[in-house]
Amino acid sequence: MSLKRELLSRAEEIEIRILERDLSTQAAETASKLQLESIKKLAKLEAECRKLKAMARKASAANDYKSLTASSIGDESITDRQSDIGERLLAVESHSCKMSGLEMNECDPSCSDSRARAHATEFDQYKNWKPIGRNRTVHSVEINLMDDFLEMERLAAFPYALSGSSYLEAEPVSDKGNGSGNPWKEELESMINRTAELEEKLDKMEEEKNKSEMALTKCQRQLETLRSHLHEADTKIGELQAKLALANESRQAREEEMKDIEAKSEETKSQLRIAEAEIKTLLSKVVSLDSEVEKERALSTENAVKSQQLEDELSKLKCEAELQHENERRRVASFNEELKITQGKELAVAASKLADCQKTISSLGLQLKSLATFEDLMFDSEKSSDAISEGLKAHADDEQQRPDPRNLSSGRDSEAFQVSRGALRTKKGSNRESSLSLNSSFVSEKNRNGFGKFPPRGLSRVRNEN
Repeated sequence: MSLKRELLSRAEEIEIRILERDLSTQAAETASKLQLESIKKLAKLEAECRKLKAMARKASAANDYKSLTASSIGDESITDRQSDIGERLLAVESHSCKMSGLEMNECDPSCSDSRARAHATEFDQYKNWKPIGRNRTVHSVEINLMDDFLEMERLAAFPYALSGSSYLEAEPVSDKGNGSGNPWKEELESMINRTAELEEKLDKMEEEKNKSEMALTKCQRQLETLRSHLHEADTKIGELQAKLALANESRQAREEEMKDIEAKSEETKSQLRIAEAEIKTLLSKVVSLDSEVEKERALSTENAVKSQQLEDELSKLKCEAELQHENERRRVASFNEELKITQGKELAVAASKLADCQKTISSLGLQLKSLATFEDLMFDSEKSSDAISEGLKAHADDEQQRPDPRNLSSGRDSEAFQVSRGALRTKKGSNRESSLSLNSSFVSEKNRNGFGKFPPRGLSRVRNEN
């Protein structure tokens, strides 16, 4: 944004400078036009000055002619005066022809334009023209002095002029009476009238000359001011051209910067497009993730419900397990009581059976003593006592290895207790079977030998001691 603002400000400055340049060129054109117009005016004024100088010369020639006519009336003869007047008339006519030719040239616009252009080209040589003007002024001063001298001579010859004029006036009357006129007198009168007219014209020309000189001075001043303005305009044009060159350089630099900025903007646009594409893909991914999140939320809610249900079920199962545990404890306690009762009963039965066994053993010992030698009987008794002692030790070990039902806290303890109970029963059964097998072996041997009816002596003694 800042670069755009700078570019806009620079563009406005360039437009302002272009407008200033256009205005300066217009001012220079107007100054050049004014200069050409002033040059044309100067050419016209110079032509008028020349015309006025020609008229002044014509008037001076007429004055010379007057003075000569006035002096010739008293001094010279009429023939001499007529010859002089003719020469002066020829000179005046030739001069008038020249002036009329100049007037025609001045009236022609093409000639005036060509003269203005010539004066424009020769304006630099104006200084060289000034000494010529001075010579002309000196010449006019000399003419004026001659005019003054001739005027004095005319005043001196004034009485003769009066007499001559009266004579000339009388002559026409006589001529009229005679019926014939003098052409020289008519020419003289016409010349006098013409000189009067020329004097009037001369006065007018002098006034116009003064006015033209004033206008010339004004035009010269205007020309000097226009030259100064033109010089200032040239300097301004140079400054503006320098500024324009700087502005063009700055514009080129700004254009290069704009190109760089446009390239950067294109790069940023391409990056922005890529980013927009990535954003679109990410948005699609976000939408898919949102759908997945919603699904996961639904699943999580379902799982939460299921977990709540499972927790409820677990709590129920815990309650049931606690109840079962309590029931098992009660069962174990009752079983332990029953076990103690059964153990007591079994012990009583075992004790009774042991007593029976001892009785049978004692009877068998008596029979053996009676049937065999003392050593054989002793050997047999030792074997039987060892067998009995081993059976008692095995029974005691089984009772020690039996687990305590109070320490059992679950169904597994009860199962182990039942297993141990079965093992104990099997052991008891095996002990019983072993004792019975021993008894049966002894009885069978005694029956074979025929001594089953009589117990040995040693055993009877032992029983008596007991």
